[in-house]
Amino acid sequence: MGKLQDIYPQMVALAEKFSGRVSFTFWDTTAGERVDYSENQIMPTASVIKIYALGTVFHLVEQGKLSLDDELEVTKDLQVGGSGVLKLFTPGLKIRVRDLLILMIAVSDNSATNIVIDHCCNGLDTINQYIESLGLKDTKFGTRVEFRDEFLLHPEGFGYTTSAEVVDYLYRVRHSHLYNEENTKEFMRYLCSQQFLDQIPRWLPYDPYARDLNGRDPDVQVANKTGMMAGVRADVGYLWRNGHEIVYGAFSDRCADKSFFSENEGTLVIAQLGKLAYDSVLA
Repeated sequence: MGKLQDIYPQMVALAEKFSGRVSFTFWDTTAGERVDYSENQIMPTASVIKIYALGTVFHLVEQGKLSLDDELEVTKDLQVGGSGVLKLFTPGLKIRVRDLLILMIAVSDNSATNIVIDHCCNGLDTINQYIESLGLKDTKFGTRVEFRDEFLLHPEGFGYTTSAEVVDYLYRVRHSHLYNEENTKEFMRYLCSQQFLDQIPRWLPYDPYARDLNGRDPDVQVANKTGMMAGVRADVGYLWRNGHEIVYGAFSDRCADKSFFSENEGTLVIAQLGKLAYDSVLA
């Protein structure tokens, strides 16, 4: 296996020729090696910010203020556009907290996210207070999912972070006993359920259906959360192979390509970074 430093100049070259801004952190936690680029640059997260709502829920569960088996109602006023499927369901559906979390992470369901914010966390203040308690000074969950001009024109208003802070948080989730063992496993299970795989995992030999078809973990494992808005792409999470781990955060914004197609420039630059990291450390 190689070293991230070996391919760092190629990663920087990709970032510098990008039409907008790129920020990334890749941390080979097994070897103790890390590469960063504009890692303290505050970047819009798009839906990546939802991992902090997920973490807040587990924090509240451990305080005895919430149960993953609590049932909540999907009302018409909580159904919003964008990604997800709850917007298509008949209002009045009862759904457990644990299932809302799966929807919020796996398909980035915006309606599920608003229910988690409003009825699990009792508002954004609770989430942001939890973020502050973690010592994350450049991370904020800005607003519920609301499709207004301001929301679309200023994506950092929804949420922002830095690649350094998000990687620090993800490392602590898995390695620093931030949550108890059961809840840590649940946190990881949600990220392993991710359905949007066109950024970091795009060109990796990852089989997301290995568990379903063969009853075994895939050789390459991915646990991640992605985000996407016009001109913005983000992907954060973990890669493993043969017990070797990379924790990463990769962001692009101010991209000249505002499309939502899978060949979007912002999507591709993050995918290229992921392939370089994988080939260097895990292949």
